[in-house]
Amino acid sequence: MPDLVNAIESSDPEIVEAAEHALSALGKYAVDPLVKLLKTGTDKVTRRNAAMLLGALDSRRGLKGLTIAMFKDDDTEVRIKAVRAVREMCSRDVLPESLEVLIRCANQNRLMVQYAAIKALTQLDDRDALIAVQRIAAFHDTPRVRRSAEQALWQRRQRLI
Repeated sequence: MPDLVNAIESSDPEIVEAAEHALSALGKYAVDPLVKLLKTGTDKVTRRNAAMLLGALDSRRGLKGLTIAMFKDDDTEVRIKAVRAVREMCSRDVLPESLEVLIRCANQNRLMVQYAAIKALTQLDDRDALIAVQRIAAFHDTPRVRRSAEQALWQRRQRLI
């Protein structure tokens, strides 16, 4: 499975297409191995790819693995990929609890991950997500995080105009 996950990073478009096709064909059967790679993989690129692929599979088991990665992975990029994967789940309105996970993530202690979660929340068409970002913009302890939330809300308004 790690080789298949890493094939997504190939510079050969045919290899990438074949790997994506194979993983999508596995569907729900790919969830547990991907979660295992995400939790225990020693290579951060493999963990990043596993997070991305889990976002496409719409699985509660996948969401649990992504949640752990969002809060506990040592690599900030893995955490950010997990945030983006959960946003993908939310944008398809598949798992309502995925929105709660993003809101919690927007209040964690890694700035880059907070920024990714705030941006993800503003990209969703969800009233609760926007209210959460507005609260962060108004009340968060860290001025940089408040500014980030304000900027993400402003960018959303600009996209809607």
